[in-house]
Amino acid sequence: MSRDEEQRSSPAAQRFADLRLQLHALPGVAETVEAVVAFAVAELDSVQAGVVLADDAGRPAPAAVTDPVVLELYRAQLKAGEGPMLTAFTEGETVRVPDVATATTWPVWQGAALSTGLRSMLHIPLRAGDLVVGVLSLYSTKTDAFSTDAASESVLATYAEIAVDDAQAEQELVKRVKSEQLLGTATGILMERHDLTSSAADAVLHQYAEETDTSPRDVAEEIISASEPPAEASEEDELSN
Repeated sequence: MSRDEEQRSSPAAQRFADLRLQLHALPGVAETVEAVVAFAVAELDSVQAGVVLADDAGRPAPAAVTDPVVLELYRAQLKAGEGPMLTAFTEGETVRVPDVATATTWPVWQGAALSTGLRSMLHIPLRAGDLVVGVLSLYSTKTDAFSTDAASESVLATYAEIAVDDAQAEQELVKRVKSEQLLGTATGILMERHDLTSSAADAVLHQYAEETDTSPRDVAEEIISASEPPAEASEEDELSN
């Protein structure tokens, strides 16, 4: 690389470095994907962007969009069961659409896409190991807007993969800690109310959860809610009695 090329690439490299730090500092998945799509529109050859992430059932679900038109295209694909985002998600391969007008592979989706004014698209799968967990989608109003190697876009997708994986792991840890706290509180209530040992109270809670096909966490929340005293009557209610 020549000195001039180095100088031209340095600002872009710095912006990507700043993004990586920003993503690392964000508190959750929603904030992470919002930052990714905002960066895509600000720094890459895209006028709109979006991210879908796998839901609990493993299906793609919209997680962030820069414009309602992106959400419209996602929903059109999910309804029709076809489209470039779905292909990227199910096959785990980057799907480039140089010109929507010639994208006859997905005829139902194509009809919806042509009405949006968007003309070329790039859908890059996001992975956690070997598993596809989402797709980063980039859109342009120009045909053939994204190069075949999509170098910068691939870097952004890699950053998104790492950040989403970290954010999901952190959220799962917080959820697990909160569940353990709820179970501990509910077990304590059962111990006090029924004069049980800790292990016996825990067994009662889990047995009830199994018998009612309810999660132990939900049972714990019910126990805690039932143990709370009713709210005190307001001063106005007391005066009216």
